[in-house]
Amino acid sequence: MVCDMAGTVINEGGLVYKTLYNTLKNNSVPVKDTDINNWHGLQKAEVISSMVNKYLSGPTLNPDSKTVKKLNQIKSHCYDEFEENLKEAYFGEHSKIELIDPNLPNFFNRLRFNGVKIALNTGYNRTLQRDIINHLQMEDYIDDFISSEDVKMGRPAPYMIHRLMERHDIMNVKYVAKVGDTRNDMLEGKNAGCGITIGVLTGASSASKLLDADLVVDKITNIDMIIEDGFFL
Repeated sequence: MVCDMAGTVINEGGLVYKTLYNTLKNNSVPVKDTDINNWHGLQKAEVISSMVNKYLSGPTLNPDSKTVKKLNQIKSHCYDEFEENLKEAYFGEHSKIELIDPNLPNFFNRLRFNGVKIALNTGYNRTLQRDIINHLQMEDYIDDFISSEDVKMGRPAPYMIHRLMERHDIMNVKYVAKVGDTRNDMLEGKNAGCGITIGVLTGASSASKLLDADLVVDKITNIDMIIEDGFFL
């Protein structure tokens, strides 16, 4: 079972999107509130790049022009600042991040006892992902984790799921479940060919935004049914 992190297994109140929005604003990128709806589940570097291109680039530019170089510098600066701001928000003195449900460790370990591998994937970079996992002591009840930084493309591309399958010798993608709180999570599962995609309502999206899901539940620990094709939940 491949689970998204923020909004799915971690309760952070949309902190990542607020931090991303504020970072772009602070760097004179005039993003709008409505832009945030398109960021859910995407690699954060990809979001920054697309927003800088959208709002700061003019007509088609020569790739060697000074303007393009300047845009790349802005993107790099925004991403570095975003990382620092998010680390402070996640791990600083006033941090409030926590597991989505205190029963999550028991839920995951029950699945693992029944032969289900538990993996986490994310649009964060690998260093931040590891820091979050360590902060919440999640390695005690998961089997693996992967970042979009580890593959060619993040969600909705299927590569993180397929890389995890390779690591754990899982031959048939129909025996993989994808769980997440965004439409891009659901599309990732569909593109990978997963046996089931499960949407949760604890994060960024409402049920109406998770129409691509095979199943929608209030939170991940409410998946308490038998799923066909080998899943015992």
